[in-house]
Formats: sequence, structure tokens, C-alpha cells
Amino acid sequence: QCSLAFKHTIYIDTERAFSAKRLLEIIISCSEQNHNKKLLNYDKKYYEKYLEYVRYECVSDMTQLMKLLNTIEQELQEKNDHDIILIIVDSIAAPLRASTPYYKRHQLLLEFTDLVK
Repeated sequence: QCSLAFKHTIYIDTERAFSAKRLLEIIISCSEQNHNKKLLNYDKKYYEKYLEYVRYECVSDMTQLMKLLNTIEQELQEKNDHDIILIIVDSIAAPLRASTPYYKRHQLLLEFTDLVK
């Protein structure tokens, strides 16, 4: 929906499961819902332009995720960018399980929630 409104989204992939093909299918489906009709003969190139509004980032552990979120926060403050309206973290559990001892997870989750407010 954000891409269809020409607004930017940042997608943070923590499980290496992102699929641009699937995202394109979702964009086309949302467009169909917005226009209340099934698009039988659509031009894929027309819809691919909406992918430009999605910034893809990939991280594998909590340290990388927190560093990236801090970087994004700084970028947003420096640019005063109001076009980015959605940040997706898919998923927060994966980097916690992969790189964090159990006893540190609670503290990291608190830091994460403070950062993404």
C-alpha cells in the first residue's frame, strides 16, 4: 500500500526470506483491490516501478540490526524525510535466537523497542 501511494518502505530481512517476486505479486493484488477489478492483461514493467519505493536491507544478528536501525534513524533526522512511512523488521526473533544468550534477550528487546518508537 505504501508503494502504491508513492511512499517509501524499508524492509529489514533477518531470515533471508525476502522475495521481490512475491512483493510484486502483493503490489499487483493491492492495485486490483484498490481498483475493484482483476487485472488480466497487466504490464509487469508498470508495476515494477513501485519496487523502487522499497529499500531492502539484510542483517543476520542483533548487533547488525541495532546498528542499522540507528543508521536509519540518523538518516531520517538528517534528511527530514517524510516519504519513509513504514519500516518492516522481518523478524525480530531470528537475530535474537541466532546471536544472543538467553539472559541478554530481555535487555536487547527493551533497547529495540526504545529505538523503534
